[in-house]
Amino acid sequence: MGVAIFGLRTRIREIGRIGNRIRIAIVLAGVCLFCVVAVGQSCQETTVSGYVKRGEGYSLAVGSDLEVRLVPMKDDWGWLIEAGPLGSPQDWAWVTNPPYHSGNSQLLGTGYGENARDQLKRPHQVRFVLNKADYDWMSELVEEQQKNSKAVGPLLSALSEVKTASAVVSAVDYEREGDPKQVRWMRFSLKVSVAPSFARSKALKWVKGACPARAR
Repeated sequence: MGVAIFGLRTRIREIGRIGNRIRIAIVLAGVCLFCVVAVGQSCQETTVSGYVKRGEGYSLAVGSDLEVRLVPMKDDWGWLIEAGPLGSPQDWAWVTNPPYHSGNSQLLGTGYGENARDQLKRPHQVRFVLNKADYDWMSELVEEQQKNSKAVGPLLSALSEVKTASAVVSAVDYEREGDPKQVRWMRFSLKVSVAPSFARSKALKWVKGACPARAR
């Protein structure tokens, strides 16, 4: 009887920890949703079209020595949306797109209960920081929150304060036959929004547009 009670208590604690992680993920996702609401400010945006085949990557230099990338996933499962320094594998988007280590807006392919074909049916918007100091700051806060769920407060504050740019990837056309987990090609549009003070690439055509929150 004592063993049974102990086992029940252990299970209750496990459920409590799982519930706490779920609540944190919901809160962080809420912050992410808030961040894509237009706030009426004036930003600069550019939109380009592209085409990728399975196993191929894509990159767009947007200015300030930064690029937005599509990184191919294994087994033709789609792509990951990343952003960071030109020519570097470092991803400056993951720190500002919760939920972390889970399915979030960076995933443009199969994973976390969704297949690639379903993911490509909707636009994916990601935020990315603009300098290494902010990347290091956000990385430390995310890692601390992963170790200690009670440290979510500072992370939430940072997510609402850090200066970012925004990238939206929309699949215009893609393979619709065969295994829905795989995609062999995709035509897409990519819209990047930045603050007026951002040193934009002169190779791209920029127009005035509404600012997503924190793209400043």
